[in-house]
Amino acid sequence: MKINEEKIANQFKSNWQNSYNFDVLKNPVETLIRNIKDLERENMFANEMIMFFDNKRFAPLYITKNIETILGYPQQAFLDWGKDAFLKIGTFEQNEFWKNIWMWQNDFMEIKLNHGKSPTTFRSFCAGCCSKHIDGRRMKFLFRSEYPIRENKVMPDFHFARLKGDIGHLLKKDGYFFYCEKFNAHEKVSKFYSESGTSDYPISIREKEVLKLIANGMNSKEIAAKLFISLETVKTHRKNMISRLRAKDTSSLIQLCKLCEII
Repeated sequence: MKINEEKIANQFKSNWQNSYNFDVLKNPVETLIRNIKDLERENMFANEMIMFFDNKRFAPLYITKNIETILGYPQQAFLDWGKDAFLKIGTFEQNEFWKNIWMWQNDFMEIKLNHGKSPTTFRSFCAGCCSKHIDGRRMKFLFRSEYPIRENKVMPDFHFARLKGDIGHLLKKDGYFFYCEKFNAHEKVSKFYSESGTSDYPISIREKEVLKLIANGMNSKEIAAKLFISLETVKTHRKNMISRLRAKDTSSLIQLCKLCEII
């Protein structure tokens, strides 16, 4: 049997965090940074920047070299800026955005796990955060953050983030959302926040079934027949998902859900 090396490489590329000794609960940050540098040498990252952030100093510990090709800033200059790094690449027209994100994160952190003393991971997906390109352009990113929590402690010493962009073409104008999870070996809690309200999940179980079938190329009539629901119900599910995730259209909805690991 012939081995499809390209397929294996693509699978590894999409799952490198789980495939390459990248457990944030078991490894010190130095090991994680070393692993990222190894993956950089294999050209694993294209439109995705990887960053480690020191929460005590409020400064980046490391960011991948492709910050220069994506945002135009030299890697070392960004690291040398320390706590001023995000002021230099940030945009100030998103004050309401960041106000809501911090409010939503604090709200979510109030949720306690029953097994809070077990090693726990916090993970969030923040869609729509802006950064400023060196030439002045505004670019929108999906900011995927992850870090360990000890005994329900809110803020660890560092956190790990993946910045995927530019996703501005996937979102409606000024659209954004925040989806977060907290989980350990015993349990998992999650919450989805947007300007239109909050829910435990971005999409319901039924909506996920519909969306997966759309992503597989089925039309609304075929989906209705397969799931034994009306055509209008399929259209309503599609419309609600697009509205809730602030997506521009169905194709954008599918891409956003894949980026946020919803489907």
